[in-house]
Amino acid sequence: MNEQKITEEIRDTFAKGLKRKMDIFHLSEVLYRKNPGAWKKLTKEGVLPLQKDSLAKVEVEVRIENAQKLKLKLPSSNQ
Repeated sequence: MNEQKITEEIRDTFAKGLKRKMDIFHLSEVLYRKNPGAWKKLTKEGVLPLQKDSLAKVEVEVRIENAQKLKLKLPSSNQ
């Protein structure tokens, strides 16, 4: 999977969560932990009103650490 495909999947999942009135990525909790003052200003009765454009920027970085095939070393049967 590349970055663009993963970004599309994140946006699609977010949109499906909105249809069910769910904060699927717990964005309200993240905002509360990082900036309680902003959370308090933005929430209504403890609920962060999310909209489709609430997920304005998605950054994905894919890094493949080891793309080589690993060979399985079996113990020798000459014992």
